[in-house]
Amino acid sequence: PLKYDCASMKGRLAGVGGNPGNLVFMDALKQQVLYNDEIDLTFNQFDLLKDSSVVMPSSNFIRHVKNDDFFTKYSNFIDQIDGNVTLAGLGAQSSAVFNTPWKLVKLALNKDQIRFLKKISEKSVTIGVRGPFTAECLELLGIRNYRIIGCPSLFKYLDGVYPDVKKPS
Repeated sequence: PLKYDCASMKGRLAGVGGNPGNLVFMDALKQQVLYNDEIDLTFNQFDLLKDSSVVMPSSNFIRHVKNDDFFTKYSNFIDQIDGNVTLAGLGAQSSAVFNTPWKLVKLALNKDQIRFLKKISEKSVTIGVRGPFTAECLELLGIRNYRIIGCPSLFKYLDGVYPDVKKPS
């Protein structure tokens, strides 16, 4: 059975961690990138063409976690890709304890997170990061092939035409 009903708004929100901002930046990427298929690793069902390239919307992948299954799953997925991988919108999530890039990288990240980030760097021409805090985290890991682009939601309405919302629903 499917874990999320992606046809409903409630299901789509559940699929992006309950964060409506993730829906916005994922939709923005879909509008800007030509793609053949959308892969949902939640279900572990995907077929990659030889030499496929992948654009991965990402958010706070640099963060303190208690369970590293997410990064193990994504590392295994990256291993199957022969082409380039691009992270768009990589961010670092600070906290009261891990409030500097040094503390976050040196004290909070586990080996699977570090392996994932280094693997992404090896397969990427450029990693799109949200800001200088994230960039400094990558620098501390020895990763230098990044570019500060901000949140991908910034690219949602590049034409400057915003939808007219007549009545809240």
